[in-house]
Amino acid sequence: MKNPSYARQLAIHATTQHPPTQEISDWMRLLLLDYLAVTEGGLDRESAKAARRSVSSSRIRTNDKPARVLGTERFLSVQDAALVNGITGHGLELDDTFEEASLHPGVVVFSALLAVADDQGHTLDDVLHAATVGYDVMCEIGILVGAAESYGVGFIRPAYPGRLAPRPPSPRSWVSRKTRPQWQ
Repeated sequence: MKNPSYARQLAIHATTQHPPTQEISDWMRLLLLDYLAVTEGGLDRESAKAARRSVSSSRIRTNDKPARVLGTERFLSVQDAALVNGITGHGLELDDTFEEASLHPGVVVFSALLAVADDQGHTLDDVLHAATVGYDVMCEIGILVGAAESYGVGFIRPAYPGRLAPRPPSPRSWVSRKTRPQWQ
């Protein structure tokens, strides 16, 4: 293929083996810590309580409900856990911000990855490596859409001015160590 589309380039990037640098690995650990802290802080927000009430949960891990609701002893489906944990993590509006695209990647990326990892038994290293790709792809797509367009249609500017991690210089700077994540 002579000139692959941008979508194809991102797909290739996301499924090609590229170990992250030590600096990127360290940043991902900090970003995960940030996500866990704001998620814990958001547990008592009304939005988090409403999200937890809106889905059927279990006190024990089951085949139907294998993923933990962070900060609780409840389990949900992978999809519901990702959604509830994402709502909870974003509740304080203190989560990481990628201002250039007006995104909060941590609540999206880590909520989904931790729910899948909880279900399938992936390690912290697996999560962190997959998160590097998730952040990279999400931020690159966000740049294409552009923050100005988001603000122009009524989205508000993030409460946290700036971003915790600098934007990588290219779409190929944060990458997974696996050719294809095991959960695909």
